[in-house]
This record gives sequence, C-alpha cells and structure tokens, in this order.
Amino acid sequence: MDLEALRKVARPERSPVAKPLRGSIRSVKVPTDDKIIALTFDLCESNGHRTGYDGHVIDYLRAEDVKATLFVSGKWFESHPERAGQLIADSRFEIGGHGLAHRDFTKASAATIDDEIHLTELPSSAPAISSWRRAAPRTSRSMPRRKRT
Repeated sequence: MDLEALRKVARPERSPVAKPLRGSIRSVKVPTDDKIIALTFDLCESNGHRTGYDGHVIDYLRAEDVKATLFVSGKWFESHPERAGQLIADSRFEIGGHGLAHRDFTKASAATIDDEIHLTELPSSAPAISSWRRAAPRTSRSMPRRKRT
C-alpha cells in the first residue's frame, strides 16, 4: 500500500478530527498485551473563559467505576476548591498538572512557560492538596506510568 499516494488524495474535510485539532492527537505505546484505553479530561480556565467539568460525565465514571486522569490548571483548582477536593480524594481519578492558566506554549515566552509549569508545582501547594489525599502531589506527566486496573 502506497501511504504517500493515499495522503495526497485524502479528503481532509471527511476527517473524523475537527480541523483545528488535526495533528494534535497522538498515540502512546503501552508495554502490555491488554487492550486498554486512557481517558483524560482537561479542567482548565483561561483569561475570560471560566470552565468547570461536566458533572454527568464524572457521575458516570464513578457509577461505572471507571478510572480517568484529570489534568487540572492552577486557576481551575483555585476557583473550584470543593470540586477539586472531591476529585483528588476519589481513588478512581489521577490528577495531573496542566499549567497555571493553560496557556498556549507555542505562543508563550520561555519565562511564561517556566512559570506555567513551576508555579503550579511549588512545594507550598503540597499541604493543601495533601489534606484531601494521602500522598503529596507528584510532578505532572503527560500519561500515567503505572498500570491502572
């Protein structure tokens, strides 16, 4: 099969991925023969755009005992302390950092990127987060590295 020829005649308007998202979806090779899927959700805020989470989705994940990773921005965490605490306390959910304000790193300066990453991982935030969960927060990762069953 000639993949290059297929790419030249592909009809991008029929892509299952929305045009602005093309190229942003990637696959991850997990060292297992099991068929698995990683569910990840973003809980973020940006200037002028306040978001929460869809409670129906969270309720469904809980009812079906489905594990998921939630990537939370510092601003969302700060403006939703009760919901954040509930999610952190729930062992079905792994929490990952998603920057302070979920800025677009392709348009940000090196100093802004550094702030986005490091200001959300300050040791001073560990006691507040640990009050909801048994362990201190870990450095964020793009994907969990342990097997989740």
